[in-house]
Amino acid sequence: MVSNLRGRFKLHNGLASFSQLSFQVPGALISLNGRYDLRSEKIDMQGLFRMQATLSDTQSGVKHWLLKPFDPLFKKNGAGFQVPLEIKGTKDHPEVGNALTLVGETYLAEGKLEEAQPRLERAVAVLSKADANYQRNLALALNSLGTLRAHQNRFAEATEAFRRALDINMKVAPQDPAVAQGLNNLATVEARAGRFADAERDYKKALEIQERAGGPNHGSVGNTLFSLGGVYSSQGRHAEAAEAYKRSLAIMEKALGPDHPVVASILEGYASALDALKKKPEADAMRKRAKAIQDKRR
Repeated sequence: MVSNLRGRFKLHNGLASFSQLSFQVPGALISLNGRYDLRSEKIDMQGLFRMQATLSDTQSGVKHWLLKPFDPLFKKNGAGFQVPLEIKGTKDHPEVGNALTLVGETYLAEGKLEEAQPRLERAVAVLSKADANYQRNLALALNSLGTLRAHQNRFAEATEAFRRALDINMKVAPQDPAVAQGLNNLATVEARAGRFADAERDYKKALEIQERAGGPNHGSVGNTLFSLGGVYSSQGRHAEAAEAYKRSLAIMEKALGPDHPVVASILEGYASALDALKKKPEADAMRKRAKAIQDKRR
């Protein structure tokens, strides 16, 4: 199963140059450098395949002992079996899908939605045809495509992409943090579309996974509680909103520090909930703290 996809790239004249592109498969790490032509969609990558096991450990019986003397030839810096790797292919190679995901995510982060769209759509198309080893990569591409669709206010398509990614991650590792993130993605789109009951359900599912994985005071728990507070407020459930904001505030102040902009946002949400509960002095105190943080950032 492919995981932990990372990398850097530079884009010039339609040619993406990659460095430090790496990902893990069970028992091995693959690292690659090379180029991807955005026009022809051809890939040319070179790198190393590093296994935790030695060469002889990959065999059994007599072959294990015959290959034992060759282990030092394929070891480097204490690693196991290590061999050069080369990937050359056309636009349908799964690594083209991974490269397109990275390019699309970069455009998305820069707010260049028109440039991101064809790359992410193509990444999903390529990785959808790949074998089971690339399912997690497909989920990454789908999450990025879902985020793009949400930015475009195409909520039905965003929901579809997020659900596909979530289904993949649920099958692979149902308690993995990626599942919680997928639930958060889905709930955010549901809330923006006014489907607050669905959003509440999915935020709560995400909370269960996050609390089990990182404990009740983990930063991811604080983020989800903040989002859940917004959903409660939108439904007029201000007491529940205030409680969610209060707990989120305590977690995020410890995780990020008392003067972080995220803390200011939580304070503002908390103040609004307290106002609705007719607790004006407490609301004013929260709002004053939020303003002090914002003034420091100017």
